[in-house]
Amino acid sequence: MNFTTVRQALFVCLLFIRASVFAQEEKEQYDSVINIIQHAVNAGQPEKIYGMTSETFGSKMIAKQFATVLKKFKVKTGERNGFIFKNSD
Repeated sequence: MNFTTVRQALFVCLLFIRASVFAQEEKEQYDSVINIIQHAVNAGQPEKIYGMTSETFGSKMIAKQFATVLKKFKVKTGERNGFIFKNSD
């Protein structure tokens, strides 16, 4: 193996390690957000979820409307023990 090949192999390994770390950090952030949402739904605190939404969402649905929708959702579905998100593709 020459020096260039070793450098290329090392570069690929570092990229793979970084991608793995990034994926783990992304999953931890996702899990944290899910925990916040789950707790807020179960505790009847829609303002916590609404506060995490974008300005665009806020311009289309006011906090009071969001609270009403969340309350109806909880009445129909009960306590949240977890969420499973699936792609619609």
